[in-house]
Amino acid sequence: MKYNDWLNIIEVIPELIRTGDIPENDYSDFNGLCVVSGYIPIKVDALSTAITPPNDESLENFDDIEILDESQTPIGVLIPSAGREVTAPMLLTDPRYVAYLNEVSVDFFGQGPYRFNHHYVVIERDYYENYRADYMHTAPIWGGFFHDENGALYTTCKNIPKQITAITGLKMPEKEHLEKSAKALVQPYAFERFLNQYHLLELLFNYQLVENVRNASDIREGIEVLKVYLNKQFGGELELLRVVIQSRCKRPKDFVSFFTKIFKDAYYSDTAKKIFITYSRSNNDIQKLFKELEKSNTPKDQEIINSVAKSIYDIRCAIAHNKIGEYFLTSADERFVVEIMEPLLQEVLLQAFSS
Repeated sequence: MKYNDWLNIIEVIPELIRTGDIPENDYSDFNGLCVVSGYIPIKVDALSTAITPPNDESLENFDDIEILDESQTPIGVLIPSAGREVTAPMLLTDPRYVAYLNEVSVDFFGQGPYRFNHHYVVIERDYYENYRADYMHTAPIWGGFFHDENGALYTTCKNIPKQITAITGLKMPEKEHLEKSAKALVQPYAFERFLNQYHLLELLFNYQLVENVRNASDIREGIEVLKVYLNKQFGGELELLRVVIQSRCKRPKDFVSFFTKIFKDAYYSDTAKKIFITYSRSNNDIQKLFKELEKSNTPKDQEIINSVAKSIYDIRCAIAHNKIGEYFLTSADERFVVEIMEPLLQEVLLQAFSS
């Protein structure tokens, strides 16, 4: 509700002026906002789950979080209010009331219980300009919350299927796999979701070693397995990933369709070449596969496995590292991750957990 809306309401229905210790003249205009007792509300677009109260807690059951400047002077409060209901809006504290006043629509003002749509920071007017200039944009670091004025929390890409196939026989080796798979689902952004799903493969590195040693025919073969594993370990994480895919994915030809899709689409192809060839330290595997597709040949199983491991590993590094010399993923690349690389990783996981 804007300040002018509030003026119109109390002119028609003066009894809706809030009762209590706020006189009518403490309501004022600030750039169109309705300011109460010198408090100015600022919408919070993201709040760390570490400081978000439990979902079943009513707003009236917990206190606001005080915000102090570096001299320990109070300058405002953080109100974790999104999704929380208040039963008596007219009896709210001053900061909560000004947040309510600026969020509620004209039609619902003063009409009983209200559920907030957003979290808020409410700043005292004397500190408002200073807050915007010196604190607002770094709040994710010092405060665990974020004001999205520049569209950093962009709308995420979607890849909604027309149907989903339920698959039997999948086995999560450890409870950590189940926990990590659940965490991946609730990630709204593709890059973080990809890293959580990749971690499921990382958790298989040592598990696969134990499986390979257990399946050895005798102690000599077991020792050889350990030697190979240690050599792969010194060769880096990519080699360990390749071992897992080689050992557990029994249908490598099923991966070819993802690379064919890349090859036939200009956006996919350009993005893939930048990530997997131009910026990659070792690109022979994927280059060989693309050359086979150019000739309309079916790649060999080992070429497919090598390319799958390399492409997944390169995306993982581009998200996790951002090192000089490696490709730097941006929001412009999210479509490639959502539509190609995440489904490829999911197919790898399906086969790996079917073993």
